[in-house]
Amino acid sequence: MSIAEHIKSSLQLPTFVVNGYLEDLTDADLLVRPAEKSNHINWQLGHLIQSEQFHTSQVCPDVVPELPAGFKERYTKETVSSDNPADFLSKAELVELMHKQREVTLNAACSRIGKLPRPHSRMCVCRRSHALDDARRSMVGYQTHYRKTTAVLTRAGKNQEFNRYAK
Repeated sequence: MSIAEHIKSSLQLPTFVVNGYLEDLTDADLLVRPAEKSNHINWQLGHLIQSEQFHTSQVCPDVVPELPAGFKERYTKETVSSDNPADFLSKAELVELMHKQREVTLNAACSRIGKLPRPHSRMCVCRRSHALDDARRSMVGYQTHYRKTTAVLTRAGKNQEFNRYAK
């Protein structure tokens, strides 16, 4: 497996899992907090989209488009406590934006692989793998955190057996 294929599969699996968790949730479900003072899924998903856009732009600044106007203002520390649906995007808008951003990330990562310096020494190999690993880890890590939180909400709200996770 090439580095590009590895990065692509590393990013596609969490996307698949997140889509599965979001599939049966409504806009109202996305605003439910799994525990007091926890972030709801809508805010977390917006934060993840914004974070992925930022991290991808750090690696490939020339190919990453800006987020829609007003998006960053909707998902800030100041809006994290809001439960007003009008303050956030709908589930459909977030999912569409998440998929667009992920497509940009996949294309940028795969195109960037060929532009990295060829490893001529152990030091170059080390630098190359750290740069790629840092970018991949940050994007996969954000989605893993989101996946865990979504699982807590889904299990707590849909299945009494898992209510212990919401406490």
